[in-house]
Amino acid sequence: MKFHSVLGLLSLCVGASLAQAEDLSFSYPVTESLDAAIMQSLNQAVSALDPNSTAKLKVQDAGAAFSQASLQGTMLSVSYDSDKLSKVLDEQRSVQWSGLSEPVLIWLYDTSSNYFVSDSNPNQVAPLLAGEANTNHYRLLFPVMDIDDVQLVNANTVIAAEDPNLVTASRRYDAKFYVAGTMAKNTRGLTETKLKVYDGEGRLLGAVDRSGDDPTVAHQVTTDIAQILMNNTQGSTENTAAPTLGQTLAVGPYRGFVRIAISGISNLADYRAIRSALVTYGYEASIRIVGYSPAGVIMDVATSGSAEILDGTFAHASEFTKIGDWHYQFNNSAGPVQSAWGGVGRADPMRVTSIPTSGFVKMPLPAQGTASN
Repeated sequence: MKFHSVLGLLSLCVGASLAQAEDLSFSYPVTESLDAAIMQSLNQAVSALDPNSTAKLKVQDAGAAFSQASLQGTMLSVSYDSDKLSKVLDEQRSVQWSGLSEPVLIWLYDTSSNYFVSDSNPNQVAPLLAGEANTNHYRLLFPVMDIDDVQLVNANTVIAAEDPNLVTASRRYDAKFYVAGTMAKNTRGLTETKLKVYDGEGRLLGAVDRSGDDPTVAHQVTTDIAQILMNNTQGSTENTAAPTLGQTLAVGPYRGFVRIAISGISNLADYRAIRSALVTYGYEASIRIVGYSPAGVIMDVATSGSAEILDGTFAHASEFTKIGDWHYQFNNSAGPVQSAWGGVGRADPMRVTSIPTSGFVKMPLPAQGTASN
């Protein structure tokens, strides 16, 4: 983009309210070019707003999402409007993916009311989900929950991973993909959702975990589902074979698994907690530790879905904080183990001491020319 065109974008935004930006405000020195500084701010804003996004945006897209921008000397200050940026991402996503012609079945259990959201028993979130799904180029299908469905599916069915009854019940609807999980109102009145996306054979493709007001959750959940479906209908990016011996600690997606680094582990109990968290989010319990590096513990997480979905899961999960590419901080460490030994005590002849010669009997050396047994 021409320099004067960028200045034109900036001038259009001067005077806009910073309150609209919702913390999507960044400052960058213009060291290479103004375009590069703008793209840095845009990429960081997208990452903060939607860590799952794989959007490839341009400088022009930044201009459509600014709420304020200014250039003072060589320092660029930019603020983004979250609603405008979400619209840009939605438009870019719709260009990338033409959607699905077949409906996507959704088993959604409302734990606050103890019923499945269905055509015969809808709630206020159902039409929001349906409308947002249409915006993302696919259609949600709610089950009828008649006697056939009730005999196979209950709350535990949708919470458990890879339940064969859920696969059987879904085949009745001839769905190529289905979504299963729960929603509930928390103590603050916000909606919390935990969903998993499967193909028609019951293979887990990805997980969604969102909370907020009803319209926000409906938008985020259906967008996340669309991303998972897009990743699994346009071919997976994880085609790299397993690393060679010389690349053992190289993190990133590989065929059938993702190699990640986790910092903040200081206790053997932390591994159990991490494994439990992964199972909660729909991944296998058999994580494999392959090594250690200054970045942290290197682990392999098996997944048949997209690596980007796993990355988004870690970025949104309360147990972890994303601190780099395929690098996460574990937030719930049990802390270092404290030794039960309180220090130096009285001498004890039964305890190994720091003076190994104490009480040691010297044995005579064998005479030269003789063999010792």
